[in-house]
Amino acid sequence: MNKRVPDSPIPYLSMIEHLTLTQVREHALPLMNAFTGTAEVYLSFDDDVRPAVLLDDLAILAQLLHCLFDHARSLEVRP
Repeated sequence: MNKRVPDSPIPYLSMIEHLTLTQVREHALPLMNAFTGTAEVYLSFDDDVRPAVLLDDLAILAQLLHCLFDHARSLEVRP
């Protein structure tokens, strides 16, 4: 069976290069809050009935945070 949608030529997640370090931190805060909230909901379920979709959500949020933190590290001045 052939794929109906071709692979994108650009990465799915990319960073807006003009974000300042302050803006990166402002964007990271709600993502960290969402990550924490999603993890709390996931852990509130019994082990055998935890929804897998919440793990997917956590993985996506982690990827977004990883991109932001990588960008923030690139902006920090090294001694």
